[in-house]
Amino acid sequence: MLRAVVASNCLRCCFAFTLIVSGAGCAALMPPKKQDPHKMELDRQAMALTMEQSDIEQMVGDFMARLEPSSFWQQTVRSDPKKAVVAVWPLQDATGEHLDVQTRVMLAWIEGKLARTNSVEIADRSRQGEIATKLGVKPDTDLDTAVAQKLGRELGARYFISGKLTSSNERTSDLHRVKYSLFLQLLDVDTGLIRFHIETARIKVLPQPQPVASAPDVTAAAPAAIAAPSPAAAPVPSQTPAAVPAAVPAPASPQTPGTSNAQTPAAPKAPAK
Repeated sequence: MLRAVVASNCLRCCFAFTLIVSGAGCAALMPPKKQDPHKMELDRQAMALTMEQSDIEQMVGDFMARLEPSSFWQQTVRSDPKKAVVAVWPLQDATGEHLDVQTRVMLAWIEGKLARTNSVEIADRSRQGEIATKLGVKPDTDLDTAVAQKLGRELGARYFISGKLTSSNERTSDLHRVKYSLFLQLLDVDTGLIRFHIETARIKVLPQPQPVASAPDVTAAAPAAIAAPSPAAAPVPSQTPAAVPAAVPAPASPQTPGTSNAQTPAAPKAPAK
């Protein structure tokens, strides 16, 4: 009997272990659930309408994703045995939203991404500022080709990158849409030719706040309510005392036989003496 109980328990344990192992194996074989990238993008964009770090990463990533595979980069920059020097001019904020901090972060990201390619060298930004001051060029101005060539030659740079950030707003009855666009171009200092140009954009949408409906004014004139019919008034009893009924004459006493109802004549008075 004891052996049968032990064998039954062993079979149960083996069966449970098999179920656990098979379940874990199925879970491991199942591919991880992927979230829709468009839905993820929408969630990030819906947090705010201003430029955020995720927007900067995306824009700089788009720039590098299109620059490195280009024929110019592969055939000219990477094939050059001597690393070319690239100068990056501060990006211009043309949004009207005072995004100076965001443009400075974007500039640092561009320099870092270019340096990590191991194909170019980045010009020192502080020396670039000194040369710009000597030439009378303000860092918040948009560079033309002639000025960029002068700065590039002073810095010993072969290429000069400049650009600007713009924005456009669109409002409807239920949505507020903002489009941020980043324009970047790479100028060849020797020839003055633009060797690479890109425009990348980020679109952000938020629901437009709807006006709150005001509560109805209870003091305003309202249609008269239909009065419910009142029950018929019960007749009010009269306060006049009821008339006293006439006295019922007492029944006549029965007559004694031999008597009559005639009155007995009064006795004559005795004559006065």
